[in-house]
Amino acid sequence: MELIFALIVGILVGGLACWLIQEFRAKARLARMESDHRAEAAGLRGQLEQIDSANKILDTAKEQLSEVFQATAGRALQSNNEL
Repeated sequence: MELIFALIVGILVGGLACWLIQEFRAKARLARMESDHRAEAAGLRGQLEQIDSANKILDTAKEQLSEVFQATAGRALQSNNEL
């Protein structure tokens, strides 16, 4: 009878130990995943900032190019009208 009781207690203790170890590993894995997620999110935010900056530069360049084209076209028309 004592042997059966010892086996049952041993199985319960072993099962509890396995469950606790798996729980610990799962929490550690989750913490790593959260850390990786934060790093990835920070990297993506940085890329978005770079894209926004590049878009602003492109918009400014388009405006300047349009102004230069308008001025050049105006001078060309004026020159053609003088001939």
